[in-house]
Amino acid sequence: MKEKDFHKILEEYYAVFIKINGIYSAFAKEKELSYHALFILYAIYHSENGCTPKEICDKWLIPKQTINSVLRIFDKHGFVCYETCSQDRRNKKVMLSTEGLTYAKPLLDALYSIEKAALKKMGDETVNNLIHCNRLFCEKMEEELKGNDD
Repeated sequence: MKEKDFHKILEEYYAVFIKINGIYSAFAKEKELSYHALFILYAIYHSENGCTPKEICDKWLIPKQTINSVLRIFDKHGFVCYETCSQDRRNKKVMLSTEGLTYAKPLLDALYSIEKAALKKMGDETVNNLIHCNRLFCEKMEEELKGNDD
C-alpha cells in the first residue's frame, strides 16, 4: 500500500472515530451532561460495588481532575455517595445514591436503546467484524508502540 493510501485510510478512520464520539457528545448535551459526565455516570452505574475515581480514570482515560469536577456536580445534585475502601482507607468508592439511580437508569436506558437499535440494523456478522477489526488494530498499534520503545 502506498504511503498516501495509509494517510487517507487513517484520516477516514479518525473521522469515523471522531463522529462516533460526537454522537455520544450530542446525546450527552441533549441530556444536559458533558461527554465525560455521561461516561462517568455510565462507569459508576455499572460498578456493582462502587468504584474509585482512579478506577474510572484508568478504564475510561478521563483525567482525574475532570472526574473530580464531575463528581462534585453529581454530589451537589445528591446523585452519588461515598464509602471508604476497606483495603486502602485513603481511597473512597463512589456509588450512585437512590436519587442517582433514579436519574441514571432512564438516561442510560435511552442510550442503550439507541445503541442496540444501531447494532441490530448492522447485523451480527458486521458487528462481530467491527469488534474484531478494532481489537486487531488496537493490538497491532500496541505491538508497534512497544516495538518503538527500544
